[in-house]
Amino acid sequence: ETEFNQPIKVFTEAELDTMNLRYYNDKVHKSAFILPRFVEKALKPHP
Repeated sequence: ETEFNQPIKVFTEAELDTMNLRYYNDKVHKSAFILPRFVEKALKPHP
């Protein structure tokens, strides 16, 4: 199963500076794939 909230590679500060990624970091990556609670409930299969 793919876990999108887990980055495949965590970049170092030097790598991020080189890539000029102003807003990206591993915490932003993880939080981008977190769904609000009401959406999680709506997507769960009902028994």
